[in-house]
Amino acid sequence: MIIVFDIGNTHIVIGFLNGSKICHEIRYPSADFKKELFEKYMAEQFSLKQIKTEEIDSCAISSVVPVLTGPLKEYCVKTFKKEPFIVDITKTILKAKQGDISELGADRIADIEAALFLYPNRDLIILDFGTANTFCAISKEGYYLGGAISAGLNLTMKALALGAAQLGEVPLKEVQYTAGMTTETQIQAGLYFTILGGAKEITKRLQSEVFPDSKPFIIGTGGIANLYTKHGIFDVFEPNLTLIGIAYLARKYKKS
Repeated sequence: MIIVFDIGNTHIVIGFLNGSKICHEIRYPSADFKKELFEKYMAEQFSLKQIKTEEIDSCAISSVVPVLTGPLKEYCVKTFKKEPFIVDITKTILKAKQGDISELGADRIADIEAALFLYPNRDLIILDFGTANTFCAISKEGYYLGGAISAGLNLTMKALALGAAQLGEVPLKEVQYTAGMTTETQIQAGLYFTILGGAKEITKRLQSEVFPDSKPFIIGTGGIANLYTKHGIFDVFEPNLTLIGIAYLARKYKKS
């Protein structure tokens, strides 16, 4: 069994995998991270899920929060007696015909590697809905063709609440109608359909710019992507794409 840590701006997502199968998934708020409390929480989770630390044969980390990478690496060494695999641009088959891909985040690298593994020989567009929404276009030959980044649903809501004195944060949910009758439902509608409209427009433009002669396979993933599965913007919804990519890279790197 491999344990993988996807350290994001909002949550640390922890996955336990056998092969490419997710056995367990847990989340820990990134902003609340304190080493001692995290270790206690993880010990409780191992006990609750009846997993022994000796069953973990390897561990891997993808991080977009550098300040948390070191403490998680120390946790892996202390708990599993293993040096974790760290996802970065030097450990990927990804390439570019032009431009520089050195700034690609570890989470996007993991997403792309998982997509190429799960859906080989296809032109791909990946939409990852998180704190930031990321869009990646990859050719069937494994070339990164570009992408875009926008503010995610939760971040957009926080910015609206921060910038408008009489507007506050609201529960994030799937919305059916734009004509809200309360401030809360109108904010929910505005946020929900703003993200949906942006996703549709960016995806459409990516297709016309980089895949003018083919129809790419579109993959949706990320924390809130499940709110948008009914709108036909994905060919497939892969909620655990990043975790699968981290594990895949760790195993491939170990073999090499």
